[in-house]
Amino acid sequence: MNSRTKADEKLVRSTDQAQGGVRYAGKPELRQTEALKNYNRYLCRLFRREYRGGVILDFGAGIGTLADQMSDLGEIVCIEVDPEQSEELRAKGYKVLASVDALKDGAVSFAYSSNVLEHLDDDLGALRAIHQKMRQGGRLALFVPAFESIWTALDDRIGHKRRYTQESLADVVARSGFRVEHARYVDSIGFLLALLFRFVGSKDGSLNTAHLVIFDRFIFPISRATDMICRRFFGKDVYLVARK
Repeated sequence: MNSRTKADEKLVRSTDQAQGGVRYAGKPELRQTEALKNYNRYLCRLFRREYRGGVILDFGAGIGTLADQMSDLGEIVCIEVDPEQSEELRAKGYKVLASVDALKDGAVSFAYSSNVLEHLDDDLGALRAIHQKMRQGGRLALFVPAFESIWTALDDRIGHKRRYTQESLADVVARSGFRVEHARYVDSIGFLLALLFRFVGSKDGSLNTAHLVIFDRFIFPISRATDMICRRFFGKDVYLVARK
């Protein structure tokens, strides 16, 4: 199978576009999310639970917000297309590739991706490409935005193609060849806030960093507690774990 899919092309075609590369539209928001200290630590705790050794693939690494917290586990290979973000990752010492094609089949033991699949035209193709590069028994952890019902101007601003449900994410992951182990919703209070933002938030989808910090410090810890009850039914995001 040719692993360079339409999704892979969209995420990783910087090497084919001399000088310019593919520039991520949501860079300001990506910088802002670095203020979400509790949120990012929580994500990395989820991902770290699935690591069993070997090479780690950070699919859509951005500026290394998560890789910086995962790098003590072992070798991380970052997939990133934005040229400025790629250079920032290299300056931190990470191995950065423009495409999963550059990896040998079976080279990856664990892959994680946070808030990336929703940007791709062909999410199925991207997952199939990752599957091809993963060793037998390797694990995949995905974190993506949930529910079209809370689509806001922010989704448009940063180039989202879709939001998922547990079922739709599990379906595309299974069709890519992985065996889904579990999926659940995350951030139940965030779901309600996103619904509110849809109606009273900024028209252009811009975020207020101070509001993000307040959410991260005071609301997200409570949301994690309410997730114990709500995670089967709704949340702002979907978390899924699968295995090859």
